[in-house]
Amino acid sequence: SLLLLSHILNSIAFYFLSASVEIQNISIVDYAMTYSIAGFTMYAFLTIAGLGIQEGMYAFLLGLLNVALDKATSVALLARFFFTVTDLIGVPTLSRVGLGSISRALGSEAEGNKRTSGQ
Repeated sequence: SLLLLSHILNSIAFYFLSASVEIQNISIVDYAMTYSIAGFTMYAFLTIAGLGIQEGMYAFLLGLLNVALDKATSVALLARFFFTVTDLIGVPTLSRVGLGSISRALGSEAEGNKRTSGQ
């Protein structure tokens, strides 16, 4: 349910980013579909976080919806910037929690290896 809420809110954010460059006459459903399809390309293993691929897909999909290439590219770059900035907000907390859990997992694995080898 949080994933669905996140998707809805990000689609709305994408809608407002598009409105900021004066893209009109596209429904919120079209934005949700565009966000979904382009977001999927973020997981392409060709670049880090789909950098460049996702923006190209945004521009391509918006072009299919009769949006001029310059406006579609602007929205794609704005989306990358704003979604990256919002991701960076959680990095300090994630790095503390993530690093702690990794070290605990490695520590328990090392103890388990000692017990099985008889040391």
